[in-house]
Amino acid sequence: MAMRFKYRSIERPQPLGPKACPMIPVRFTGPAGAFDTAALVDSGADFSTIFEEHAKILGIDLEKLEETDVSGIGGSSKARKGRVAIEIKGKGEHQAFRLDVPCMILKKHAENFPILLGRAGFFDEFEVTFKEKDKSISLKPEH
Repeated sequence: MAMRFKYRSIERPQPLGPKACPMIPVRFTGPAGAFDTAALVDSGADFSTIFEEHAKILGIDLEKLEETDVSGIGGSSKARKGRVAIEIKGKGEHQAFRLDVPCMILKKHAENFPILLGRAGFFDEFEVTFKEKDKSISLKPEH
């Protein structure tokens, strides 16, 4: 059964202003902690991204991770290559979906830049349907 989520409004730099985007509720878990957030499902992102402040909450040892250069629509930055455990649960759903996805851990949390769920490890597991007219996104497990 597919999980369906309504788009959420996110702030963007002026003069653009707020925009409804495909955001879904996600729980990130690590060796030392967890946090819940809304993450942007981004079909244009190769990898999911979090920030160092989130890695610290999760207990990820950044010193053990390889540093690399990354670039995207927001410019270029240094990042650490890591993996994070995520859990996705729809409203009223009794079954949660748990995934271990590769991610880039960026140094600074840029203003108005959300956590991203990119293609690697996420889009492999779901049939993802964006419905712009309805401002909704559906995730149907592939397995």
